[in-house]
Amino acid sequence: MQTKKEDYNVRQSNLYIILYAAAITVVGGGLLAFASQSLKPLQDANVELERKHNILATVMEIKKGDDINALYAANVKESVIDFSGTFKEGIKAADIDVAKEYKKKP
Repeated sequence: MQTKKEDYNVRQSNLYIILYAAAITVVGGGLLAFASQSLKPLQDANVELERKHNILATVMEIKKGDDINALYAANVKESVIDFSGTFKEGIKAADIDVAKEYKKKP
C-alpha cells in the first residue's frame, strides 16, 4: 500500500503529467469534432441565409425580424446565364462555382 507521500510523487511525475495532458487533448478534440460535425447542417443553413440577406440588403432596407426567406422568394428571381448570354434552365445560381467556371475556355 502506498503512503500519501508516494502517491503524491506519482501524480507529480513527468510521465503522469504528459499522459494526463494527452488524454485531455484527445477527449477535448473529440468533443469539438463531434460538435462541429453535428452542427454542420445548421452552419450551412446560416451561410445560405446570410447570402440571401446580403443580396436583399443591396437593394432594399431590411428591418430586424423580417423573414429573409420570404422576402427573398418574393423579390429575387435566380437565373443562370452562360458566357454567350443564353439562359441555362434547371441550374440554381447558388450551385455555380464561379472560380471553376472562370477557368473553362469559352
